[in-house]
Amino acid sequence: MKNRIYVFISLTLIGFSQICVAKNQENAVPQPDYRFVFDNPQILSFDIAMSTEAYEQIQPEQRETDSPERMSSRSMFNLEFNYVEATVTYNNEVYTRVGVRHRGNASMILIPPGGKKPYKFDFDRFYKEQTFHGFKKLNFINCFRDPSMLRDKLTYDLMQRAGVPSPRATFANLYLTVEGKP
Repeated sequence: MKNRIYVFISLTLIGFSQICVAKNQENAVPQPDYRFVFDNPQILSFDIAMSTEAYEQIQPEQRETDSPERMSSRSMFNLEFNYVEATVTYNNEVYTRVGVRHRGNASMILIPPGGKKPYKFDFDRFYKEQTFHGFKKLNFINCFRDPSMLRDKLTYDLMQRAGVPSPRATFANLYLTVEGKP
């Protein structure tokens, strides 16, 4: 029985991964498999394994700023998010040297200690050409202030059905292991 550390029910997968068309078919980057990820009847479940050192490095750092003009909407809370190497497993598929970091601003500052945190996976940050079924990046949101954990998914689905461009979303579980300890 696994101890569930972080459960992310809503997973936003942004399909903005850059796809390069290679002249040579054997070097072609695979196209994202939207059906596998978004139409999968099973909830996606990922195991993240990292070292204690990586876990310490992944924690957001408060950045010093000398003027409010240097702050942007991307860093309005002055948090810096560092990528670390981790091993990510989905079913029997093992992805090594995946770039993993926290994401978000308000949700990182306002969540209680031990609360579920948002993550970002960058599959080819440290191991080029690696993808998860064609996706280079996955964004896991933590349903900040949404006890139902449905609002984002339902909103994105509704927007897509109305013809409004929006991210696709699916449900996922994340399990974190640091140095063999859940």
